[in-house]
Amino acid sequence: MTDPQKLPTYFGIRNLGLIVLVALAYFGVAQTGYLVASENEKVTTLLSASGVGLAAILLLGKRISPGILIGAFFSNFFIYLKYADVSLATVILASSFISIGCLVQALVGNYLFSELVPGKNPFDKTTEVYRFTFITLFISFITALTTAATINLFKIKTNSDFYDTIISNWLSDITGLLIITPLLLGWTKTTAREYKNNYVFETVLLYSLVFCVSGFIFLNWFPGVIHFKKAYLTLPLLLWAAKKFEQREVVTAIAISSTVAILGTLKKLGPFSNEAIDDSFLSSQIYVSIVSITILSLRAATSERYESELELRKAHLELNSIAEERKTKLTTTLKEVEDYQRRIDSIFNVLLKYTVMNFSEKAPISERADEIDAISAGLNTLGEELQYSISAEKKYTENLENLNSLLQDSEQQIQTIFANAPEAVIVMDAEGIIDRWNPTAEEIFGWTSNEIIGKPFHEFVIPPHQREIYLKGIKHFLVGKKRHVLNTPIEIEVMNRNGNLFTIALNISPTLMKGRYLFIAFARDITEAKKAEEKLHYTSYMINNATDAIFASDKNLIITFWNNACEKLYGFDESEVIGKSYLEIIKSEHPETSSRESALKELNETGSWSGELYHFSKAGKRIPVLSSNSLLKDKTGKMIGYLSVVRDISEIKNAEKEIKRSQEFLNSVVENVPNMLFIKDARDLKFVGFNKAGEELLGFSRNDLIGKNDYDFFPKEEADFFTEKDKAVLRGGVLFEIPEEKIHTKNKGIRILETKKIPLFDEGGRPKYLLGISNDITDRIKMEEQLKEKSVELARSNTELEQFAYVASHDLQEPLRMVNSYVQLLSTRYKDKLDQDANDFIGYAVDGSNRMRNLINSLLAYSRINRVKPFEQVNLNKMMTEVLQDLKNRISENKATIKVDELPTVFGDHVLLSQLFTNLIGNAIKFKDERDPEITISYTKKNDEFLFSIKDNGIGIKKEYAEKIFVIFQRLHSKEKYPGTGIGLAICKKIVERHGGKIWIESEIEKGTTFYFTIKENLKSPV
Repeated sequence: MTDPQKLPTYFGIRNLGLIVLVALAYFGVAQTGYLVASENEKVTTLLSASGVGLAAILLLGKRISPGILIGAFFSNFFIYLKYADVSLATVILASSFISIGCLVQALVGNYLFSELVPGKNPFDKTTEVYRFTFITLFISFITALTTAATINLFKIKTNSDFYDTIISNWLSDITGLLIITPLLLGWTKTTAREYKNNYVFETVLLYSLVFCVSGFIFLNWFPGVIHFKKAYLTLPLLLWAAKKFEQREVVTAIAISSTVAILGTLKKLGPFSNEAIDDSFLSSQIYVSIVSITILSLRAATSERYESELELRKAHLELNSIAEERKTKLTTTLKEVEDYQRRIDSIFNVLLKYTVMNFSEKAPISERADEIDAISAGLNTLGEELQYSISAEKKYTENLENLNSLLQDSEQQIQTIFANAPEAVIVMDAEGIIDRWNPTAEEIFGWTSNEIIGKPFHEFVIPPHQREIYLKGIKHFLVGKKRHVLNTPIEIEVMNRNGNLFTIALNISPTLMKGRYLFIAFARDITEAKKAEEKLHYTSYMINNATDAIFASDKNLIITFWNNACEKLYGFDESEVIGKSYLEIIKSEHPETSSRESALKELNETGSWSGELYHFSKAGKRIPVLSSNSLLKDKTGKMIGYLSVVRDISEIKNAEKEIKRSQEFLNSVVENVPNMLFIKDARDLKFVGFNKAGEELLGFSRNDLIGKNDYDFFPKEEADFFTEKDKAVLRGGVLFEIPEEKIHTKNKGIRILETKKIPLFDEGGRPKYLLGISNDITDRIKMEEQLKEKSVELARSNTELEQFAYVASHDLQEPLRMVNSYVQLLSTRYKDKLDQDANDFIGYAVDGSNRMRNLINSLLAYSRINRVKPFEQVNLNKMMTEVLQDLKNRISENKATIKVDELPTVFGDHVLLSQLFTNLIGNAIKFKDERDPEITISYTKKNDEFLFSIKDNGIGIKKEYAEKIFVIFQRLHSKEKYPGTGIGLAICKKIVERHGGKIWIESEIEKGTTFYFTIKENLKSPV
């Protein structure tokens, strides 16, 4: 039996649990995204589970790969089984292919992370964020391509577009990777900070504000507010989060904002909502992806800056520690000197004790010999001790002299250093009274030591606005040893003797001497250094942010500088090229007339070389560039390297091609335009250009014309006319039109031209050329004359026709009345005496005569339109009251509702306008369905005419009959269903045209019709 401890990692109980957990997480997220997509087969998927897969394999390793494979398989299996109209075997195969693509994506992402993002947390540095973005863009394409290929291969969606499917799935995976992966890694790979109450409060406030602002923008919580281009209102909060909070709080805020944005778009709300739901989701996904990358990059930059500040603080503390250590050593040395001095004083006192003898006291002398011997022995002993003391005194005196000499030398050295120090050294007491003031201080501040010693430092050096900070720093140190300003290098503004402000680097150190504090200030004028630093920073900024690629190399062509534009142009990061050969990094292609060797030779000989050539990027892209190169030299003039400025001229080259193409197109248009086009020199009016149409019209070739003027080809009278017009155009400086001018041609005789002339100016605004365009209107004038004759003849014919129609319709009334009377008499007398057929025939005859009478009356009304009196002002509001009164019975019978807006006063024929509104309102009442008629009459003012509309809710008219209804005697319905003669709308059309307008309809079956017609505002006579 197998030992459980020796089972492979995949089969361990713990790992099996992790595999199941990853599979469930992958399945849940993928199901959510697919369910959204399944509502519309063209909608992009949301909440892609790719982020779960990548985060899982980064955190748990390759051993959880089965979990990704299983989760991806079942998520696709259930979706396709439910929505795809394919067999079970096809669903299994398709799900297997896509799940393998998802696993490959996670494995490739894991490999790229291990190679490109070696840090523990991939979002600590901006470069790591950018590399993560690159990895996301690359690996997301794997599943996008796999999914699109599988869908099309197995025909899961019959109407899916391959490229649309790739794009939608690609964006979906990018969104999932950029939102879910940072969220999971941020909460697992980063160390939790110490959560204090204020930080917890700020975090809750951040989440609440992000959710509320996102809801306002994307969920339209306040519908009255216009949501136009306000998606980025969430950015200030997210930027605040990136600057203020730790990584896990930032990624959570991004996730909250992105989730609300996607949910709002799903509900067709927010700034990304439009009619095409697919476009809405794509836009929202692009937005959340850009926001995620931007905020993660800013958070990484903030983290890098914070780490840099910590390193600087650490270095500063180390420097302060070294300074304190040296200060302690100096203090110890001073104490040793003081102890040595005390020892010397003690020795001196002993010497005095033994050498100064008091002879005022008399010593009794014993007469006994032994006493004398004892005294003698004592004196001898005393003498020996005295001799030893004198020797010791000499020795200590010599040592004291040596020590004094050393102290004097040290003092002299200190004075020399103090006097020659390159920085201003100022010593002052606790009250800020200056005790010492070295020559450099005199030079910097302008005050001599005699003028400044014994006076307050701050009153002469510190500007008024800085004095409070300075005095507080001294006070805090004396009271509580707090060093807010002391021992801290600061840059402040100070003033000199003349009151001028300048910047110094100031460091004030306290020193305890003999029980009291002295303060030593070291000051250095950094005004010029600041200017140089700013200039250097400005220069570096300009070079790094220049639009041209700028790089430098040493004399061996080893690259030493590489600006940002180089990275964009060539695709190489600075770290990839610094220290490498220019020949290795930049591949070039020179024109046939030069080579890299010849260019380098010319550069070394002349000091510069520039020219156009092709460079190749890291990806192999061929780029046309303008390369300007020069030698770099040191102060002595010795060559130390090369400087190259490279400009991408792709747009210029494309523009040149476009200009050339446009020029060729323009020349082709000018050459083939049917009108004569010519150009004259503004100085002597000689031809400098001519097109083909001009040659054909005049009968001369352009070679004969160019370089000559009008007098060389045309009669003097014509040449004088042309020349006079040309000069007038040049004087006026504007377009000049000549409606008609005669010209003698070589082959076509006299022709009549319509000409436009305009001057062309130089850069100084002076006329340089004269452009002329002439159109041969000879045939048109002849046709216009013929048309005038035809118009007169047509007007006469129309008048006769109208007269005939009027007479015919009028004269037919009498015989028709007679026929109608006899038929009715026949019907009355013989109705019951004849058979049924005869009765029917009589009925047909009566009906026909009535219809004939109505047609004749309508024809008579139609012919009378052009016989009405001239126009006058018509108050349409008053007229409409009369029309509605006439239609009162019909309105009441049909239960019609008529709404009339305020109408204008127009020029027109009162009778005709009344008939126009009566016919259109009557039509709206007649052509109704089961609903009661609802009619609205309104107007608007457009330019110089009134636009009227009469809208109803009737049966409507098909679009193909929109023009037919205005033709005389045309009907769309049988007379049994809708009685009438079919001439009413033709009369309306003729009335509108007589008032200088036009009439048309907009209609939809069973929804009603709107009649539109226009009437000229100030047309005082009929058309």
